[in-house]
Amino acid sequence: MMKFTHLLIVFFFINVAYAHQPDFSNLMMYEKNGKKIVVLKSSLTAFEGEVDFYFKKGAYKTPEEFIKLVIKHFKNNCQIIINNETVDLTNLSVILGHETTLFAELKYKPTDIKSLYIKNTFFKNTPNNQCEFILLCKNLPQYQCVLNNFNNQEVKLILTNNKWLMDTTIDHSFAATIKSFFQFIVEGFKHVLPLGFDHILFILALFFLNSNLKSSIIQASMFTLAHSITLILTGIGWINPNLNSVEPLIAFSIFIMALQNIFYPKINHSRLLLIFLFGLLHGLGFANAFLNLQLPEKSTISALLAFNIGIELAQVFIILAVFFLFTKWFITKIWYQKYFTKIVSIVIGLIALIYTYQRTILMLNT
Repeated sequence: MMKFTHLLIVFFFINVAYAHQPDFSNLMMYEKNGKKIVVLKSSLTAFEGEVDFYFKKGAYKTPEEFIKLVIKHFKNNCQIIINNETVDLTNLSVILGHETTLFAELKYKPTDIKSLYIKNTFFKNTPNNQCEFILLCKNLPQYQCVLNNFNNQEVKLILTNNKWLMDTTIDHSFAATIKSFFQFIVEGFKHVLPLGFDHILFILALFFLNSNLKSSIIQASMFTLAHSITLILTGIGWINPNLNSVEPLIAFSIFIMALQNIFYPKINHSRLLLIFLFGLLHGLGFANAFLNLQLPEKSTISALLAFNIGIELAQVFIILAVFFLFTKWFITKIWYQKYFTKIVSIVIGLIALIYTYQRTILMLNT
């Protein structure tokens, strides 16, 4: 049992740094010396992951070979159309580093730009990828948006009255609607598993109160009801919380639940009320992830519903997985309820305190 507990502690502390860390990249178009330049920036790890995925591990042995594959991959996955004409990319180069940067020059004859289409699928298969596109060109209005799986990694812009307007042409077919709905379910699920480590900790704190499947589902249902309220209200724009203030409170709520497991392991009305209040907090965190998806306004309600379903499926999966893969076989053992649940709750509480400290420092410095 102690060996298992040790592995559990190591696993938890390894993963503390990775909660809520989607994979970000930046794509910028700007002008220099009369030439239009495109720059793609992200971590070296992200570039390596994509190259390994498409070209298989071992496809390069030197930095020079790696750079050639990065350039090849970018040419195949970046499309730029200006005034309905496809623009070629030339003079590509890559600067390797912790933040790796790719430069490309647009082979484009200077004319007035009336429309612009950008599609960048370089990191399309990176989980929860978000590519921030920034347009900073001379004599053109600035523009900024996020490219991700939900807008197909593309943006279509039309210049009207010196202002960029997004072309929001959408496929309204039933098949497309169903596909989009399921995409949001998957995104909601991924926000908890594997990306939402703090939310995983909270569900585990609920479960290890007494490891009873029925009481765990009751608690999870109360949590669901609460976070659904704030998720929806934030998603439709009725409330606009300060995320820097919310995140430390979310972490502290996990600590309180773990503390209660240790000193007052009972499910009663006060426990359920506490879970409800903490659920409202977690809903604000879920909503922040949802809003980062940069959705068209008309799809917000259906997307919220699907995103919430994905979250619930992840929560149920966690409870059932822990129960049937581990707890069911040891719950009758004396050491399980007397020692093991307490040890797990202590570990959860310690990690939650670390989260609380880190997020409080971040809040005070912003």
